[in-house]
Amino acid sequence: MLSALQRRIKWLWKPFQLQPGKPAIALGLRTALALCVPIILGVVADRISWGTTAALAALYVSIADVGGAYSHRAVVLLAAMIGVAVAMPLATVVGSSWWLAVIVTFLWVFAAGLMGLYGNSANTVGFITSMMFVVSIAAPIPPTLLQRLALCLAGGSWAMILSLGLWLVHPYKPVLKAVAKCYLNLAALIEQASQFNQGAISPQQRLREMVLLQDALTRDIETARKVWSAVRYSRQGASCRGIQLLVLLEDAGQLMTVVVALTETLEVVAEHPRLAVLEVEIQQVMQQLVSAMRILARAIASGGRTTLLLTELDRAIATLESKRQNLQIQHYQHTHDYYGLINIRKIVSSMQALTEQLHTDVDIAAKLQNDQKISVTQPNINKLTVWDRTSIFNTLRDNLTLRSTSLRHALRLGLTAALAIGLADCLQIPRGNWVALTVLVILKPNFGGTWKTAVQRIGGTILGGILAILLASLIHNHLLLLASMFVLTFIAFALKPLNYGLYVLLLTPLIILLINITNTGNWEISLVRILDTLIGGGLALIGGYLLFPSWERQQLPAQLAKTLKADLTYFQQVIANYIDSTENIDSIPPVRHRAALENANATAAAQRLLSEPRHLQGEVEPVMTLLAYTRSFYNSVTTLTEHLREFSGQYPLPGLQLFETAIIRVLENLVDVLQHKLPLQPLPNLDTQVEEIHDHIQQLHTNRMAELTTRPYDITPTLQAVRDKTVISTEVARIAREVCIMHKAIARFQADLWG
Repeated sequence: MLSALQRRIKWLWKPFQLQPGKPAIALGLRTALALCVPIILGVVADRISWGTTAALAALYVSIADVGGAYSHRAVVLLAAMIGVAVAMPLATVVGSSWWLAVIVTFLWVFAAGLMGLYGNSANTVGFITSMMFVVSIAAPIPPTLLQRLALCLAGGSWAMILSLGLWLVHPYKPVLKAVAKCYLNLAALIEQASQFNQGAISPQQRLREMVLLQDALTRDIETARKVWSAVRYSRQGASCRGIQLLVLLEDAGQLMTVVVALTETLEVVAEHPRLAVLEVEIQQVMQQLVSAMRILARAIASGGRTTLLLTELDRAIATLESKRQNLQIQHYQHTHDYYGLINIRKIVSSMQALTEQLHTDVDIAAKLQNDQKISVTQPNINKLTVWDRTSIFNTLRDNLTLRSTSLRHALRLGLTAALAIGLADCLQIPRGNWVALTVLVILKPNFGGTWKTAVQRIGGTILGGILAILLASLIHNHLLLLASMFVLTFIAFALKPLNYGLYVLLLTPLIILLINITNTGNWEISLVRILDTLIGGGLALIGGYLLFPSWERQQLPAQLAKTLKADLTYFQQVIANYIDSTENIDSIPPVRHRAALENANATAAAQRLLSEPRHLQGEVEPVMTLLAYTRSFYNSVTTLTEHLREFSGQYPLPGLQLFETAIIRVLENLVDVLQHKLPLQPLPNLDTQVEEIHDHIQQLHTNRMAELTTRPYDITPTLQAVRDKTVISTEVARIAREVCIMHKAIARFQADLWG
């Protein structure tokens, strides 16, 4: 048991713990150069104020680089550069009058907040220009307004050159990185699945980790699709390399389906005694799969320059299959033993499918370097779109209502920032624009995000302020100041993707050193920075709580309804292929991906709910239960999707169509309850249908066991029927249980939310 002191220390340190992943070395180096080179030029030309102005613009434009295809980044960076160049002179003009500064701050920040309607990139541009505006309100007069405009354009251009310099040389580099990241997450997903037999990890914890990895992979695939589409659009067609990368990307989605199904099957037979016989071989195969997937990711990221051999994986698979065959010819007295054998065969089959797909993907990756054509079937590239064709005007018009979360957040942001500017002027707070800057950074669309960012920002600023005092009081040489700034910028931005708290911790002394470039030894400004951050953090929390709050409790039912609806569509598409084998299986991947995205969105919404004040959360248990079993339902359907690869279609399962009808009726009612507050209908008798299917499977297993004495190696119609139907019956039973629990959870959720 942890002591009270240890728990407090752990809680204080939690905001500064690194997330899984690698530091963004290139981002850190690029941002450090963007900031320091203009300052060096200013020092050399004896125009330090000019250098710091250009450096500030370069820093903010660099922050606007959110990644993606070079063409997309160019548009975003250009918009940020123009916005920064306009914001700085305008803020300098209005800063001479406090009431004008308050009014224009509200209008600017409100308009910038509305840019979030048009996606993350537009939101980033709005955020960056708002930061530059409030920073520049109290800026010293020299340089002149025209000089400021020119310096901002120069600094922004320098940042764009650094970010886009490799565009002509490596146009596909963003896609290579995005696709490689998908395969790295696949490796992590397989590694997590391999822990199915580790007693040190509870099933709940294992499920949470799997959910996080699934969601990360789903989002990475979606991001990679957008990057690929943007590159294809900018190049007016798809080259051989473009097709290769698209196939690898689509294969990542297929591989995730197999891994989810493999995880489900391992969970089904985790305690079966027959599985223990193969446990060592299964672990060896999974370790080889993880290793191969990671090397494949490196090969993709390097454009095919990394060689990958699958000899060890092939050897491990052959050993596992040999031992499984030895297990198959043993004598079985109970159908339960045979049931375990069928599921073990399914586990080995899934691993073989992963290996076969890896061989294909390794061959494709090897051809990336030479831009060779590939013989595999090309996905339908026309399904991937680049631009959202919704009119800018229509989007804005549709959100000009207080029911719009985006409008309420823009109002909240503008009012709180304007209040910060006015309060700082009335109270004569030194560097009062930092109060408004803190508000912009901390205030998020949801209170949970605001609270988390406030803790990280305030904690990081206090610790960073202490570090800044030490550095500013000890370093008085311009060269040493520049060297320290370079190191701090590099480390801060390299760690930014891994932990925001550490980023802020290092950003604070960086800003203090930037100020000290023009006024060496001014360490007292660190105390002002801490004070302004505390005031700004308090205003952000008050604004987030009182001004047009968007509590997740009221928004969650709509998201849960969207998730259930997507899962239902997915279920219908998959089951239709089992009822009628002539159905088009190509219609499944898009609905599977949509269901995966909605499940990820629902999980994110639940996390936001848990981060809000307890008295506003309501009863959390039904929500978490519903989310857990909605995800389990998705995984069960995914297992059925993967089984279609082996399904012969010759032996349909009796009662499956009736089961499908019952499940559809229940899920449609659950969607109506969440979406339209309609009454919750009683559950149909799913147990009876499941029992009928179970009895049918039991008879099949009995018949097959009788055949084993005379035809142990023949693939008889009975054996084929067993292979076709066993997985279906297992998942049918799981789906029935999951739907029943979801029904009960919604009944409790409905009573708590609407009484």
